Amino acid sequence: MRKTPGTTNKPASDVVIDVPAGMVLTVTAGPTNADQMRWWLNSGTVGAANVTGWQAEALPDGTKLLAKYEPPTLPPGIILPPTFEKGDRFKTTTIVRLRQTPGATNKPPSDVIQETPAGAEGKIVEGPQRVEDLTWWRVNVPSQGGQMVTGWMAEALADGTTLMAKLSDGGKTIFEPGDLAVVSDFANIRQTPGTTNKPADDVIGMFSPEAVVTILDGPQVKDDITWWRVGGITSTGTEGPRPRGAGGAGQGSPAGPCRKTAWHGHPEPGTQCLSCRAI
Repeated sequence: MRKTPGTTNKPASDVVIDVPAGMVLTVTAGPTNADQMRWWLNSGTVGAANVTGWQAEALPDGTKLLAKYEPPTLPPGIILPPTFEKGDRFKTTTIVRLRQTPGATNKPPSDVIQETPAGAEGKIVEGPQRVEDLTWWRVNVPSQGGQMVTGWMAEALADGTTLMAKLSDGGKTIFEPGDLAVVSDFANIRQTPGTTNKPADDVIGMFSPEAVVTILDGPQVKDDITWWRVGGITSTGTEGPRPRGAGGAGQGSPAGPCRKTAWHGHPEPGTQCLSCRAI
């Protein structure tokens, strides 16, 4: 596997890795011709490494180097149920590309939204779709900046290697956007998720116990705390959001003490709306 197509007058550093026979990789771009050979850009896991590079389909004398993988098929009439359903939560098992649309072949580089690291937790939004013999799900996952991004992710590779593992708790979050929750302790309201190395002006207000808030977005995990973007009336009479976090004076309480409510209301007229996160 090489960094660029071709073998002539190339430095040793052009070789990405020696791929053993029998490895199953995913074609992500190509073909392109170089040195009388046709080259494909492939990606996958070789050993413990996630690699991407160019491979020749055959030698100039016709010796085949790459063969299309034909995954095993189920007997006629056998249909497996989908692994996930909408709202389920999952964790990535390795680095997984998040894409604008399902499928990986003949796609522009801009189709890749991000490379999601192993261990990232996300939520199923839509799917599945079957494209290029892979099962794709539209998901919400955190970006490197901590914001939630939405795109399509393959459930597994063509060789059956799992990319998305369903969380054992069934994957349901305690809240969904639009839910109402009741604050169980005094809770600071923050501009962004997290408490570590934050300036003093990150705290913009406080919710009093028993204040009713509306879930707007989330969750996000920051500083080992689960955060929700919420809206509600603060103790100073302004409207602001707050996520759940660790209990204690001036902090939001853990998941358990927060409770849902079934009625809907609106902020009092004349209050100020602030888009923030809180603990």
